[in-house]
Amino acid sequence: MPLETSTAAYRIVQEALTNAARHAGITLVTVRCMVYDNTLHLNIEDGGRGFDLTRLSPGTSSGLSSMRERALLLGGRLEVDSAPGKGTRIFAELPLPAPANRGKGEKRDKHSFSR
Repeated sequence: MPLETSTAAYRIVQEALTNAARHAGITLVTVRCMVYDNTLHLNIEDGGRGFDLTRLSPGTSSGLSSMRERALLLGGRLEVDSAPGKGTRIFAELPLPAPANRGKGEKRDKHSFSR
């Protein structure tokens, strides 16, 4: 995996966990990282307070903006789904270079962890 992709993934997860610790009022966040179709998929979910995406004030969502910018700079995307009382889900897709020597039908490892 290219260094810029792994760094972006790390920073996106780091920011999501920081936001959950500061704002969600919870102690459990689920982080899933999967690679398929030459794309790194990140899914970070909490069951915390959530928030209304339409009511974010300019300057108060710099963490969300930086996560989205990191994904976009790599040609990827980032989505945020949240609602008051419903928790928050952050989903990012970061493209990866096509593997040069992986055989057809060979499966990639999928890892998931919760903390």
